[in-house]
Amino acid sequence: MEILSVEPSGKSGKTRVVFGNGTTLFLYKSEVKKYDLKQGKIEDSVYDSLIEDTIRPRCRTRALHLISKMDRTEADVRQKLREGGYPEDIIDDTMAFMEEYHYVDDLEYAKAYFRTYGESKSLKVIAAKLMEKGLSKEIIREAGAEAYTGSEEELIRRLLEKRHYDPETADRKEREKTARYLMGKGFSYDKFSDLL
Repeated sequence: MEILSVEPSGKSGKTRVVFGNGTTLFLYKSEVKKYDLKQGKIEDSVYDSLIEDTIRPRCRTRALHLISKMDRTEADVRQKLREGGYPEDIIDDTMAFMEEYHYVDDLEYAKAYFRTYGESKSLKVIAAKLMEKGLSKEIIREAGAEAYTGSEEELIRRLLEKRHYDPETADRKEREKTARYLMGKGFSYDKFSDLL
């Protein structure tokens, strides 16, 4: 195994080590010293030990720390680990570990999201938010079928009430404005047309 470069990495206080196999690691100075990492050849066993004894456990610890603060999707945890400079194969291994112990479960995350926002947001808005968080359409559909308990019609009625909308006294301009408002909230016209 060859080390192509060992150099300081900005203000983080870490050292950026680039290996000949394409892996880049961000290590503490004490780790660079411990493994005696410098430009040139190193034994494969040193590299393997660095990965197994330092990087893999650190990546798992980081992932566990991320979910201890708040529930996260798999895509979110992966992105945070990438930003931390962990190699993709280590991230894959960490995510397999997280899923094995159900620390990250996208379906349960989506169900909880539906339960939390089902009374205040339209299905369309909830689905869009979950897609932004990296969830698949299949997971969103399944979670919505199982966990969405809200009534879009009831939600629309509450929103109209909150706006003090009265269909008896509303003119065309107010109806159009209200329709745009409801469409902006993620409701299709056919869901509220009879309420205007």
